[in-house]
Amino acid sequence: MTTKKNNSQILKETGTFDLLSALLNVRFGKQFEVYNKALVEILIKGSTINEASVNLQLTTKRFTKVFEDAVKQLKKDLSQVEPKFEAVTLLLAEHKKALQKIDDLEKVLNARASIPAELKPKFDVSVYDAGFTKRVLSVCEHEDIRTIGELVTMRRSAFVKFRNCGEKSADEVEVYLKNIGLIWDMQF
Repeated sequence: MTTKKNNSQILKETGTFDLLSALLNVRFGKQFEVYNKALVEILIKGSTINEASVNLQLTTKRFTKVFEDAVKQLKKDLSQVEPKFEAVTLLLAEHKKALQKIDDLEKVLNARASIPAELKPKFDVSVYDAGFTKRVLSVCEHEDIRTIGELVTMRRSAFVKFRNCGEKSADEVEVYLKNIGLIWDMQF
């Protein structure tokens, strides 16, 4: 047996209830006041058109027209908000990436301070000077890995997860590291 959900329940479940309520609370003016009341009656309270028209003391025909206009205006308002919301979401994602890179750099710098003197020259070798294939260089470039020191502080499993990277690329790096006396995930 299924129970019929009213508009208010559906809006709450889809997460649009708070957004709609916020939009209705910031719009001003006599026209918007009527629009807001119409939207609240139908979308939030879950009233029928007849109930809503009685509550707002309008004829059913007039209420229907007001509600249609209110929905058009709400769509217009939402279409103006959506690109801004998407831009903020993209900015937050970029910010998160930047913070992760800063954390990674801090780890490298902290690890670098405790590196034995005989290993420091090996850590300073550029990935471009190491003789890696184009695929490994492409992965390093995409992930902003510039030196062997940055490679040895990460885990092999993390390297393999990078875009366009696989076991062969990780094997290639591992062979190089082994040849110069280094390994993955070096901790100092």
